[in-house]
Amino acid sequence: MTDIQEQAQNELKDVDMEADFFSDYDEDMNNVDNEAAKVNTNNSDAAAQQGVELGKYENNPVFLYRMFYSRFFPFKTYFNWLNYDTTPTRNFTHREFSFTLPSDIYIRFKSFPNAEALKKEIERIQPIKIDIGAIYAVKPIDKKAVSEKAFKPLEKELVFDIDMTDYDEVRTCCSGGDVCMLCWEFMTVAIKVIDTSLRDDFGFEQIMWVYSGRRGVHCWVCDQKARKLDNESRKAIVSFLDIIKGGSQIARKVKQPKNLHPSLRRSFKIVDQHFKSLILSDMGILDRAETWNKVLEIIPDTEVREKIESQWLEHPYKSGAEKWSILENAINKAEKKKKFKDEVARDIEFQYCYPRLDAKVSTAINHLLKSPFCVHPKTLRVCVPIKVDECESFNPLTVPNLTTLNQELEEYNRANPEKDRIADYKKTSLRPYIEYFEKFVNDIVLEVTRNKRVPCMDAKEFYELVYGRKRIYTSLQTIGKTKSATASKGRIAAPVTTSPMSWEWIQPAEDSNQKKREWYQLKQKKNGYSALNTMKQNMREMFLPVGYPESVHDCYKKFHIWLFLETYVGSAIGVLCSQAMLASLGLGTLEATGGAVAIQWVLKDGIGEIGKLFFIKRYASSFDSHPKTWKFVCEIFSTVGSFLQLCTSVVTPKLFLPLAAAGNMFELIHESIWIASHMTFTKHFSPNGNIGDIVAKDDAQMSTAHLVGMLTGVGLISVSHSPMFLFGVFAVLSPINIWSTTKMLHAAKFEILNQAKLTLLGREFIDSGVVVEYDKLKDREVGFGEWIKPAYGKNKKGAIAVNIKLGPSAEQAYGVTGEVEGVVQVLKHENYLLNYHKNTMWVMFHQDAGSNDVIRSILHSLKFHDSLSQSNITKESDWNGYIHALEDSLAWTKSNYPKFVAELDQKNWQSDIVYWNDSGMRLAWKDHELAEEGMQITN
Repeated sequence: MTDIQEQAQNELKDVDMEADFFSDYDEDMNNVDNEAAKVNTNNSDAAAQQGVELGKYENNPVFLYRMFYSRFFPFKTYFNWLNYDTTPTRNFTHREFSFTLPSDIYIRFKSFPNAEALKKEIERIQPIKIDIGAIYAVKPIDKKAVSEKAFKPLEKELVFDIDMTDYDEVRTCCSGGDVCMLCWEFMTVAIKVIDTSLRDDFGFEQIMWVYSGRRGVHCWVCDQKARKLDNESRKAIVSFLDIIKGGSQIARKVKQPKNLHPSLRRSFKIVDQHFKSLILSDMGILDRAETWNKVLEIIPDTEVREKIESQWLEHPYKSGAEKWSILENAINKAEKKKKFKDEVARDIEFQYCYPRLDAKVSTAINHLLKSPFCVHPKTLRVCVPIKVDECESFNPLTVPNLTTLNQELEEYNRANPEKDRIADYKKTSLRPYIEYFEKFVNDIVLEVTRNKRVPCMDAKEFYELVYGRKRIYTSLQTIGKTKSATASKGRIAAPVTTSPMSWEWIQPAEDSNQKKREWYQLKQKKNGYSALNTMKQNMREMFLPVGYPESVHDCYKKFHIWLFLETYVGSAIGVLCSQAMLASLGLGTLEATGGAVAIQWVLKDGIGEIGKLFFIKRYASSFDSHPKTWKFVCEIFSTVGSFLQLCTSVVTPKLFLPLAAAGNMFELIHESIWIASHMTFTKHFSPNGNIGDIVAKDDAQMSTAHLVGMLTGVGLISVSHSPMFLFGVFAVLSPINIWSTTKMLHAAKFEILNQAKLTLLGREFIDSGVVVEYDKLKDREVGFGEWIKPAYGKNKKGAIAVNIKLGPSAEQAYGVTGEVEGVVQVLKHENYLLNYHKNTMWVMFHQDAGSNDVIRSILHSLKFHDSLSQSNITKESDWNGYIHALEDSLAWTKSNYPKFVAELDQKNWQSDIVYWNDSGMRLAWKDHELAEEGMQITN
């Protein structure tokens, strides 16, 4: 007794199929056995019904399946095939496997992290059938943990199922599940025709044909472009290949034009080669009236049909080929007489020999198909691959089955009693099939490996514009030396480089004649000037608008030169006036004291102005995007400044300057913010462009209010000059001032798009498919509608689970330089780049980007983050999955963006401009061009 037989004898009665194994079975499956806990009993009953005695191991299905899965199933090669790599990727971890157990117990939506886990599970449950499904956005085993919308199939091999039962109306030797070598020639023709078309017409290369185990064949097209086809593309391919149309009630199922498509001309050569031997000889369709009547019904002319049949009846002993010649001659004569114009004889050959496809299997990504190297439960034959160039000699009746494999293994072991390290499959007739499978898979993996490297991005192909100047990331020049070995074809390698995002400024290079500007070259590094260059850049950011001089009018420079001189002279006169006024108040008689007071007064103003300059440098870019917030902040600043100035009345003279300077700085910042925010409000208040009139009327209103306020203040200080009184009045008026500001800001309702509103609108659109109105966002906002409420939790509908940062530099957005290429390769035709880094979605804009691109990028960012979070993908652990999620979210954005913008306009949102904190960073990259999508991009 062998080791495996001893093991079977010990374990056969204890085959453990726990009931909880089926606990994750999907409720919508049919034919589910409610007594899943009794699988072991069912197995024993099934064996008893087949007359199997537990002592006869070679005929016991339980033993045979255990033997096959433990000794013959090629788990490693099987994993490499479905994974398309040697280390686990989402191609395998997100793949659905389905198992069938005895008593028709179906288990769907199983997935495994690696080959070992799959092997362990299959050996444990010993399924009688294995089906392979699609690759999903979420691991199939986690199906119940996500919504139905999130659980969607992403890709799968393009597959075809050709079943012999579909030929029952034309084959005469067998029917139903039976098959013989005569009718197997139908499968040979199908393999030749479909394989040739897939390669020559569609350019597919990685094609494997597999015997179904009983009466048909399956085709697996494994090319990457085939796996990524959507359902509509698959339908188009099937429609191209499938020319037999109509049910059993239709006589003529093929009607092709006289001039065939080149693909069908090529297919007809194959059909014609087999027609006489297969249809006329083996099937004998013209040997008796019962079958030849079906042929005659295809001929459209009654007179021609009767003439052909009469000749066949006159010569009953003629062969099928001779009778076919009679039919062809009669049809040719009729065509010459123009009784009918189509090629009837040719179409008959097509109808009887051309492949008959099961369209449903091919057109749905989520459709299951029987796995190669599983065992057919009725024949116990192994579903082995078929070599296309040897398909004519393939005999389905001699395919290895579990019984013969067991016998062959025992015979080999008896003949070779010494134990060796030869794999068990090499001892049996299964060897050539597994070796062919290994070669097929190794070729796929080798092809993937060869295509992992793509041309490196040169530093000059990716540059950044900062306030109108250009700089390049020099670290990109060394990326090619650190390519990952796990990148796939058409996709950039995983970013394994650890070099920092180093950069240098570039300037136009001129030729020797100083006439022609060439491309950009690196500006020489001069350490002695680094501090000066930094100071120049800081001064530029402080005093010049973003994007100067391109961002301003041509007269900006001349106007502001004169304005600077005017302000300078006016400020000097103001100092003189201050001194004069101090002298008029009695300080002029004490020259030294008056001069000191004047100096203190001027210093107070000067220090405040300097503080205001640095504040403007830091925050001015956000005045347009958050005007309400800054208006509220500036009133707080004004209150603080007034309080500090009041404090000068109760402190020693030494503290006058710091308190007065600080208070004056807050007041000046208040004034600057008020002017900026008021201009933004004025712009929103003038839909007809009458900004000048509105500004003039605003000034009149403010002047009136200022005059009344001054009179009120004079009246109050006339009551008392004491500090206690002044602080008491201040304590009453300050809350009124803040309260009125808050009410004013809440009253200002503009259907403008800032980053917060656009993010919330995009979230709502993704979740519900509609854009909501202004008032429906209130419960999700803070800061007068310019910020997203932090407490708007993850479990609530419309929650924002990612921080989106618009307009950063590439230095901030990318962890390492290798990430740049992968993202650019996917988004090179967009006006923005995305990258999820440090728990933030970074959105960088091309120099040609406009408001529509900002809207589009935020919508894409939200969808991209959804894909990453739902699939639990990180770029560090699954770079291919990260890029795949970026591609899928881009496709979704392209499809849904026009509807999103249309609904924004329908709900009166002003989508022509988006207000966000623009720091002036812009990018440019090689091969950038907007893809044609049937819509106009407005900048």
